[in-house]
Amino acid sequence: LMWRETILVKPSYDPEIENRSLMSHDVTDSNVTVTYGVVSQWLVSIKKRKIRRVREQGDAIILNERPLRNQIYAALGVLPAPEKTALIGDINSIRNYLKDTLIPAINNCSTVQEVKAVAVSFPDISK
Repeated sequence: LMWRETILVKPSYDPEIENRSLMSHDVTDSNVTVTYGVVSQWLVSIKKRKIRRVREQGDAIILNERPLRNQIYAALGVLPAPEKTALIGDINSIRNYLKDTLIPAINNCSTVQEVKAVAVSFPDISK
């Protein structure tokens, strides 16, 4: 075995929408050149991941403003009516934003860059 200098050719990439993988390696008497390439991730995968992420964000907003205990009390009918109405209104605001605005915007994208560029701006449900 002989030691050879290693030259890495690693282009920059956006891990949110691209993959970098080994494309080739060339061995010469003086060095080894390892070349990586960048390819876009599948559009369907990017869309699914973004939708899952925004749903998790919406759930976190609801849980932050309306604790699970209060949601359970509302479902059981033991939460006072005005609080229950406000809670249901907040949940519906987040769900409707996801269902009517955000998810259709993501699904209408035709490139991974468009999916990444979809702006997420949930309605304010803070008390």
